[in-house]
Amino acid sequence: MKTVVRFLFLLLAVVSGGGVSGQNAQTGVAGISGMIGQYDTVSVTVFREPDLSSSGQLGRDGKLSIPLIGAIKMEGLSTLRAEQMIEARFRDGYLRRPQVTVRILKKQVQTVTVLGQVQQPGVFTLPVNRVLTVVEVIGMAGGVTEVADEKKVMLRSAATGRTTILNLKEMMRGRAQDVVLSKGDVVTVPEGWF
Repeated sequence: MKTVVRFLFLLLAVVSGGGVSGQNAQTGVAGISGMIGQYDTVSVTVFREPDLSSSGQLGRDGKLSIPLIGAIKMEGLSTLRAEQMIEARFRDGYLRRPQVTVRILKKQVQTVTVLGQVQQPGVFTLPVNRVLTVVEVIGMAGGVTEVADEKKVMLRSAATGRTTILNLKEMMRGRAQDVVLSKGDVVTVPEGWF
């Protein structure tokens, strides 16, 4: 009986498209929907207009070049919002009723590093659809060790190259603002001197 139930469940998943990944039934486009990040590989399919479809990795500026309408900035947009924007550009003098599908073919993995006096130092992947903070990433690293100096946690920003000293104890108590991390940031928990 369990085997029959599993088979029916799998059949239903295949027929319904299996969620956000897989192929779009209308366009046959593989990939996932969601937030588009810098350097992601994206496909843009224009229904019944194969010459206007394109795909590729977004450049440093977060843009992808599309025939007729030029470079479109997609970084930071949802796939749905990107579809709407591209359809509007095609309607502006090129196509009457464009149907555009945008899919993410490959996500660029973005990471932060945690070093020093934590239980499990290492490299951690930033979530795709939400922010990650210093307190959260230290929690992901198993928390601090007994000899950690929680008042002098260092955050080196990959974007600016600056190092900021943070008081982890105050952040955990809600007395200081927790800091949102960006790709490439490095959090170092130093050893305390007793």
